[in-house]
Amino acid sequence: MKILSSRILVLLFAGLAVAAGLLLAEEEGYRTFTDAKGRTLEAIVVSKTDTAVNLLIKGRENPVEVALKLLSSKDQAFLKSWVPPKVPSAELKKLFLKQCRTLTVRELLELRGYESFKFTFANNSLIIPGLLNGKKARFLVDTGAHNTILHDAFAKEAGCRMGPYDEVVAGVGGTAPAAYTKVDRIQLGETLLLDKKLLCTDLTNGLPAGSKPKEDAIIGGELLAR
Repeated sequence: MKILSSRILVLLFAGLAVAAGLLLAEEEGYRTFTDAKGRTLEAIVVSKTDTAVNLLIKGRENPVEVALKLLSSKDQAFLKSWVPPKVPSAELKKLFLKQCRTLTVRELLELRGYESFKFTFANNSLIIPGLLNGKKARFLVDTGAHNTILHDAFAKEAGCRMGPYDEVVAGVGGTAPAAYTKVDRIQLGETLLLDKKLLCTDLTNGLPAGSKPKEDAIIGGELLAR
C-alpha cells in the first residue's frame, strides 16, 4: 500500500474525528515537553512514529517533527504509550480545517482510500507500466470491461498457474476460450495486488496470423474498484 505523507496522516487522524461528529474537546490538550537540555515547550501531540513525534507547538500554525531522542526520558516514556485521543483538541481541529484548504486533488483522494499510479496515453488508451509476478508488463485500462484479462502466453512466461480453458470471453474480435489463472503479485506503482484469480486468453484473437498484442493484460473495472 501507498505510504502517506506526514501531512496526510495528520489530516487523516483529524478528519476521522470530525467525520464521527465529535464535539470540541473540553481541554486544549497542550502538554509541557522537556528536551534533553532542560528546555520546555507547550505542545499537542499530532502523530508519532517509532523514532519521531509531530508536535503542534503553542503559538505556531503548523506541526513540527521532533526526534524522540531529543526529548527527556520522561517524555519518551509518555510518547511510547501515547494513543490518539477519542476527542481531538480544538487546536487540532483548527489545523485540520486550515490544511484542508491546501490539499491537492491527489491528497484528497488518498484520504478517501484511493491509490495513485503513473500512466501514459497511447492510441487513445490508458497504459500503466507495472510488474506481474516480478515480470515487466504493460496494462491497458478498460473501464468498460468488467473482467481483467491476461494474455495467456505472457501469463505462462510469468509463471502463472493455468486452469482449463472452460470459460468464454467476448470482445471486438468475437468470442474466445479462456481459463482462470492464479496470479501471486501485481504491482502498479506503489499499489500491490496479491493472490488474484484472473482470466487469461489469447489477446491476438481476431488479429492477423503472427500478430503480437501490444499489451500484456487488460485491466477491467472490477479490479480497479478494489
